[in-house]
Amino acid sequence: MKKNAIGWLIVSVFLGIVLLSAGTYVSSVFRSVQKAKAARAVILRTDRAVLLSACREMIANRENYRNDWPSSWGLDKDDRAMQRDMGGYGTNVPGVIRDMEPLHIAVGRHRVLVYVHGPPRTGFIGYTEGNDELDMLQRTHTTMLTNGLWMFTH
Repeated sequence: MKKNAIGWLIVSVFLGIVLLSAGTYVSSVFRSVQKAKAARAVILRTDRAVLLSACREMIANRENYRNDWPSSWGLDKDDRAMQRDMGGYGTNVPGVIRDMEPLHIAVGRHRVLVYVHGPPRTGFIGYTEGNDELDMLQRTHTTMLTNGLWMFTH
């Protein structure tokens, strides 16, 4: 009888740990999804013309930004990528973008990607005027905000 009771006790403790872990994981995922929705709402509330202008300003001045990523991470020679946890963004990042406190910003010759939240990744992409945006039409989970400005969630 004692062996059986100890066995059931071990199984009960194990199941309790599994259920607690599963609950913690589900709660974490739920909070992350809620934060992604809040980030999406901030992007949608922001004046699109102002946001696109800020993106194009960053592209035009990309040489003024530091680069926190090694070139082996798929950046072109003159691209810049900044991470919030590697020193913040400073005043040279336009306020409308800086105020969103993005996780990271990647600035290229023709576009800037701003990751506001992740996971799930939520952010926007601003293109230079006249740049080919057709590749965005092929992608899922993207929404055109205006010509030259796209929001993504995935």
